[in-house]
Amino acid sequence: MPPATDLKVFITSRESCCDECGDTLGRRAWITLTPDQGARCLSCADLDHLIFLPAGDAALTRRARKYATLSALVLQWSRARNRYERQGLLVEEAALAQAEAECLADSDVRARRQQRAAAREAELDRHYVERFSARVRTLFPGCPPDRERLIGEHACFYTDMAHGGNYWTFISEELPMLARSFFPLAPQRESNFVAGLSMGGYGAFKWALSHPERFAAAASLSGPLDLVSRLNAPQDPERLAERQRIFGDLKTLEGSANDLYALARAVVSSGSIPPQSYPCCGTEDALQANNVGAKTYFQSLGLALTYEQGPGAHEWGYWDEQIQRVLAWLPLGTEPEG
Repeated sequence: MPPATDLKVFITSRESCCDECGDTLGRRAWITLTPDQGARCLSCADLDHLIFLPAGDAALTRRARKYATLSALVLQWSRARNRYERQGLLVEEAALAQAEAECLADSDVRARRQQRAAAREAELDRHYVERFSARVRTLFPGCPPDRERLIGEHACFYTDMAHGGNYWTFISEELPMLARSFFPLAPQRESNFVAGLSMGGYGAFKWALSHPERFAAAASLSGPLDLVSRLNAPQDPERLAERQRIFGDLKTLEGSANDLYALARAVVSSGSIPPQSYPCCGTEDALQANNVGAKTYFQSLGLALTYEQGPGAHEWGYWDEQIQRVLAWLPLGTEPEG
């Protein structure tokens, strides 16, 4: 979110009207919101003379904002990421023209700088994949040849990476649409469930809590459910660098769309029906305390939760047995209680 001193314009997701002039604005209207004046159209807010500059060109945006005497950030709510996201900037026409001229004058210099940055980024990506692949091979020596590199290339913690691919958007938005174009999958909430193991257990809970309207139940097998405490624990510099490539500044993780505790609070406060939850973890797993803490926190919020723990480590023998219990637990054909 931008600083409180910035003017903000919101793109609405439902029918709106201006509280000042009374005009019906419809859906996707551009409005300002203030406690004393309510929702106002751009005309009533004296912003209708500004030009919209879409997000995407950082240099142009920065310079246009520098030269503008009046500007406003344009925000829109993202259901996928559970936050407001910046769409662009409203600026004065003269400021935009000056910024465009300045950007044109030094475009070659900025292009070379971007090429150097891209080369550095590619080298960091290569190092990250190599380290992750080596760790997979150590933990799972029976992994098929070269499979560990494929896993390393797509290790993302179910996020739109700070420095990498938009895997969360693909998994949560694009993949379901693609799957439904191939198969006659039921659209009803009560017929959809999500489960995963290890990192995938975190991903399953993140998906279900981000979209409680889509899923009736979610299961996590040995997932790091309290991600904030786990990632902010002391760690070696290389591991820290890897996690920063995924999440960016780890200090911003708490309360974000990657924090399961924050997502659970949002579900409860919104009045949505929360998905039934099934976290489990082996007693010899290093993540057991993490799972017990998450269980206690989710129960304190009133979430419907079935927690199981028993003998087992962070390995396939435990997961092969536990997934059978998950399948028997799933509320097939029933709507979970809120």
